[in-house]
Parts: sequence; C-alpha cells; structure tokens
Amino acid sequence: PQNNWVDAFAIMWSKLIADIMAVGYYDDEEAAFMRRLLDHYLVMFDKPVASCLLHMDVWHQNILVDDEGTITGLVDWDRALWGDPEIEYAVLDYCGISEPAFWEGYGRERDNSQEATIRQVFYLLYELQKYIVIRHGRNQDPSAASRYKQQVLYIVQQHLL
Repeated sequence: PQNNWVDAFAIMWSKLIADIMAVGYYDDEEAAFMRRLLDHYLVMFDKPVASCLLHMDVWHQNILVDDEGTITGLVDWDRALWGDPEIEYAVLDYCGISEPAFWEGYGRERDNSQEATIRQVFYLLYELQKYIVIRHGRNQDPSAASRYKQQVLYIVQQHLL
C-alpha cells in the first residue's frame, strides 16, 4: 500500500504497462513512452484525496434492481480498488452510466478543471489498457486487444500530445 494516491496510481500504471508488454502489445519503446507520458502529467494527480472503496465495473449487468426499480446492490467486485473516486468516473463514462441522473443522485458536481480533465484521460486510458490484457488472455481475442491498443494510441494523440 502507498501513503498517497499519486504514488499508488503511478505503480498501477507501471504494472499495467508491464502486463501489456508481457502479452506482446507494447514493445520497449511504446512502454517507455507510456511511462514517460504519465511522468510528464503526474503533477496533475498530486492533490489531497480521501481514498475510498471503488467498484470499477459499474454497468447495467452488474447493477441489481428490484421490481420497483430500486437499486438493491452491485455484483462482480473483482476489479475493486481503494483509491481516488475520480478513477471510477472513467468507468462510468465508458459504460454510459455517467448521465445527469447519476450526478444528481451522487450528490456532488464533477470537477471539470484542466487538471481533472487530464486525470480523466489517464483514467480512461487505464481502463482501456486493461482490456488489451483481458481480451488477449481471458478472451483469447488478439484482434480485439489490438483494437483497444489503437484506441489508446488515438486518445493519447488527440488529448495528451
């Protein structure tokens, strides 16, 4: 465990890059580039944050709802982590949960500062890069893994360079 989120996320990012290299989707140069990219923006993550338990896989198949439409639970906690709630927002965005009704029920507004926007790009990249490993290993679908890699590189080009 780390004493702060910035150090924890840097380790998570580095380990994910290593996993992607291990399955053959990043070469040494690409991995070094992705690590340098986070290093360049890491100051944007250095903020006081109260970490909390995050599900990291909230989408319609993991939300339990009763006959009256009341949410009664969440299932599939295999990706849960303890961290900055902002990283969960990337999953919510990616899965289409981050709608106005969500934010109304959440009870606080989203930070839309430049720093928060950069963090959201990295959190989305983290989410997408997980699927390179998942699609390659668990699903044995190298073409899907390659598509995720291309999506990651496109987002980097559009938002971080």
